[in-house]
Amino acid sequence: MIQSSFFWRGAHVPLSIVENEVYAHIFRRGRIVVGELDELLDAIGAKAATRSLLIGHIRRKFLRMGACDPFERLGKDVIRLRVDADAAGRTAPVIGIKGPSYAQVTSPME
Repeated sequence: MIQSSFFWRGAHVPLSIVENEVYAHIFRRGRIVVGELDELLDAIGAKAATRSLLIGHIRRKFLRMGACDPFERLGKDVIRLRVDADAAGRTAPVIGIKGPSYAQVTSPME
């Protein structure tokens, strides 16, 4: 497991190791199916039963910093990454970039 750090508008987002791993996975893929999230939690030593609590913790940390809710629920089985609205009010990520423009990811190897 490679530990990354997330920044929102230049400020470090204080995620725990498990929260960081979950957010990094969703950040890289743009979305996750609940079953995949449960498998990810199992692989990193967390319990699937804590899924909603964990997602709630990540949400609150971003909201406390002034960001939008980082996740959007699609039906009952998919969680999608949300992006803060730009000046025109658009919230769609730009196709072709590696991550949303409002967030930065750093790896300890950088």
